[in-house]
Amino acid sequence: MEPWENILEAAARELKEETGVIGSPVGVIDITDLFVRDEKGVLLTRYVIIDVLMKAESLSNVTPGSDALEASLVPIERVLELDLSPSTRRFFEKILSRGACSIEPSLVWVTERLR
Repeated sequence: MEPWENILEAAARELKEETGVIGSPVGVIDITDLFVRDEKGVLLTRYVIIDVLMKAESLSNVTPGSDALEASLVPIERVLELDLSPSTRRFFEKILSRGACSIEPSLVWVTERLR
């Protein structure tokens, strides 16, 4: 987030930067407290991930941002067929199975050094 942004403004900006999609925020749908630890359990970093549901205003320019190889639209019922990071997979499994949102801690174990 930029210092002058609120959560919803940051989500709209990030959506456009990372996918080319222009959208307006509907609301927060999930919060994940993500702890990244090394193979010995030492805390390397912590992220608070706030997922915001967005209503697309334009889908005509779906393109990957500088940190992605590709961007595409996928039907929600097929999203778990994709190669997802553990935290992204967990998010979609939770949303698809319960249809509900919550705040839950999660752990990620890293077996190689982060750069």
